[in-house]
Amino acid sequence: MRYAREQVRRIDPADWAALWGAYATLDVRGKLAHFPGPTLVLAGAAEVSATPESTTGLAGAISGATYRELPGTPHMQTLERPELVAQALGEFLSRG
Repeated sequence: MRYAREQVRRIDPADWAALWGAYATLDVRGKLAHFPGPTLVLAGAAEVSATPESTTGLAGAISGATYRELPGTPHMQTLERPELVAQALGEFLSRG
């Protein structure tokens, strides 16, 4: 967490604003139907920017995608709840 926090603190505010402005106009939903599988879509139950509601829509647009919501997990899943991410990936990959 210390590394991620330090990286966020180093970002120029103008660059950060430009990044979020670009995200606001990004729409890839029309391309998701052709996304190759298998696909695991993970959502953090405590996520506030890419909410579980929006993530279920993403998963629903990908043919055959598996959706998994991680309890108590915020935005930086791999940093803040790596054990839940590893468990979800392990279960997904073991299904082959």
